[in-house]
Amino acid sequence: MALHTRDGGLVMPNAWDDLSALMLADAGFEAIATSSAALAATLGRSDGRHEVTRGEHLEHARLLGRLTGLPVNGDFEDGYGDTPEDVAATVEAAVEFGTIILTTRADVPDSHLEAVFTKERADGRFPDPSKQELEQTYMAVGLTMMAAAELGVEATPLEGFDPTSVDKAFKIRESGHTTTVLLALGYPDPERVYTTPISRFDADQLFTFI
Repeated sequence: MALHTRDGGLVMPNAWDDLSALMLADAGFEAIATSSAALAATLGRSDGRHEVTRGEHLEHARLLGRLTGLPVNGDFEDGYGDTPEDVAATVEAAVEFGTIILTTRADVPDSHLEAVFTKERADGRFPDPSKQELEQTYMAVGLTMMAAAELGVEATPLEGFDPTSVDKAFKIRESGHTTTVLLALGYPDPERVYTTPISRFDADQLFTFI
């Protein structure tokens, strides 16, 4: 609780596995959080449908806490229950496992989503309305890339293409959608030698640890 009541903000990143948790701890973060969506993606399952069991979520949160020694905020989908008693049982189990905080996410009705979008437009968060949908699209891209990496599949997002041509070729507009980004998936050719030099700044020029 002290981390939440002190002066200044608390930055608490989401870890999706043991390695990412250790990296975040090494970077100096004082607490970490689990992510039901990220955990489901690394396991090749869907989030929000209890395809990842409560026990698996609890074990995951306990593992991250044991490895890092940091407080863990647990994201356990909808609390694994339709009644307050069911959710309370999940909270009690989380406390026994050493998870510090439990966050729950209920089903979001369309009316609430519309209210959120209306408020965001009114506040000018997305001056270009089309950018509002892009945020969710790129979140899906990120989770897909994480899942691909877990399976040993290379994933490369591609932009700079003509969306109209792609929409026409695959009849995407007919489904009421339009192309935002392409994601290439595949395996590297072990017999092909890549001789093109790769140019990257050193890590200390890209990241600032605070």
